[in-house]
Amino acid sequence: MSGSVTESKQNELYFSVNTLGTLYLCDSIVKYSPTSKLVISSSRLEYGIPKYLPVDENHPTLPTSIYGLSKLTATQLALLHAKTHKLDTIIFRTSNVYGPHLKKTFDGYNIVNYFIDQAQKGQSLTIFGTGNQKRDYIYIDDFINALLLAATSKKYNQIYNLGFGQGIKLKDMAKMIIKTVGNGKIVYRQWPKDYKQVETGSYISDISKIKKELGFKPKIDFKTGIKKTLK
Repeated sequence: MSGSVTESKQNELYFSVNTLGTLYLCDSIVKYSPTSKLVISSSRLEYGIPKYLPVDENHPTLPTSIYGLSKLTATQLALLHAKTHKLDTIIFRTSNVYGPHLKKTFDGYNIVNYFIDQAQKGQSLTIFGTGNQKRDYIYIDDFINALLLAATSKKYNQIYNLGFGQGIKLKDMAKMIIKTVGNGKIVYRQWPKDYKQVETGSYISDISKIKKELGFKPKIDFKTGIKKTLK
């Protein structure tokens, strides 16, 4: 029962922060600063389980988690404001962002920094399943650059996928961290039921649209990004 209560509170938090937070922000901009541009960083989890790779912006949105649903609902609210109130907005469906970060606890969406911290402590890096699923990791500097490009662009009311545009297997990511840090080890475990239910498998961003329309070009590959994160 306690687990269900905790999960329920977490789900409420997702909608409170992601969905209602976006709604209140959109309403405030429309009321107090209608000429401002809104740039939103949403999530790849809006897509759910990819039907093909790389994933482009036309891919169906079928989230498998409450978190993904809360993000998708927020996106729809922003687009609705764009249509009904002429709110100028750009939305990123962002892949896994990493880089220097104060938060090192694992919350399901910060695995790179968590693995780095575990390796630095000489502890195990736990991987569920085989670790063959690929993820698209984007370094924080590239992420911020994309935000700035969007904020100064003449494009409006658009959705862009944001990532590095390449996939790295989870186990290879962990091995690279261990090698770079010089400590730690990988431990493979069976999938916990609650994690397996929302696992979306491999994901790679198709970033051709953001490259073409915003001139975005990621510069920091994963190996370089890990070294910069450790500094």
